[in-house]
Amino acid sequence: MTLTIASVSVGHHFPTYVTPLVVVRGELVDRAGRPVPGSAEERMIGRQVALDLSRQIADTRIPAGGRARFVFRRRLDRAGLRFRGTVTVRPDESYAGFFQCCSPSGRAPARPSFGRRSESRAAPPSSSSSATCHSPESERNRP
Repeated sequence: MTLTIASVSVGHHFPTYVTPLVVVRGELVDRAGRPVPGSAEERMIGRQVALDLSRQIADTRIPAGGRARFVFRRRLDRAGLRFRGTVTVRPDESYAGFFQCCSPSGRAPARPSFGRRSESRAAPPSSSSSATCHSPESERNRP
């Protein structure tokens, strides 16, 4: 299955800047609309930078007038299966990571990978997959 997202009538990259993240998800569902375990794949559209803005990690945005093509390679291997594609916009993704980083615990959630991800390869969320955040103030006050 192929899902194409086009950036039409937009005069800049989509999404703009680093704040939003767009998640494109494809999965197989059965006749009742229940997801088939292990069939989901996700792709990210956005610009990911380090929380301190010191470096760019990934840029998968769609340029003005451009298209992004997502190919999901799951087969409809039995009767009753359908493909379901969803696009979810997380408008505050960058802010959420930044402010969680600045929380009293000093821990930030693991950031999503901007490459291909499938359920079978995705690491489950855990505290060990989190990154410790450092601010210039906390670095000056270190023993």
